[in-house]
Amino acid sequence: MKTACICLALGLVVMMALSSEALIYGVEAAPKDCCFNFVSNRMNMKSKAIVTARRTDAKCPKAAIIVTTAMGRDLCVNPSSKFGKRLAKTIKA
Repeated sequence: MKTACICLALGLVVMMALSSEALIYGVEAAPKDCCFNFVSNRMNMKSKAIVTARRTDAKCPKAAIIVTTAMGRDLCVNPSSKFGKRLAKTIKA
């Protein structure tokens, strides 16, 4: 009886693992860099302070531009803000 219960439980676990969406999309299903909060619109950042700017992955829930500063900090900028629109023009599609 114990063996039958263990086999049934193990079979259910294997079926759940095989039907999981994670296996369909693979390890790269979750984007590495997503933004959930943005820096303030009033932020006065000089262009010399920006080392890189890149768009977030299309799979992220919110579109954003990630700016890396000369100090090594990553900041999330709303692409709809004035600053974000200026940055978007400099980023290649």
